[in-house]
Amino acid sequence: MFSFRAPPTYPHAEIARALGISVGTVKSRLSRAKSRLRDDLTSGINDGGGIHVATD
Repeated sequence: MFSFRAPPTYPHAEIARALGISVGTVKSRLSRAKSRLRDDLTSGINDGGGIHVATD
């Protein structure tokens, strides 16, 4: 099983400050990245390939 989580030691506000972007942008980019990863992992491999993708 594969689980994707942002490191709990990096709050959204801290990431935003480090990158010079808003907290909302951090959240949307993380959400988009998780969605793309989920799509990539499930595309064509949920046909018995042995990979299970858990969603929140």
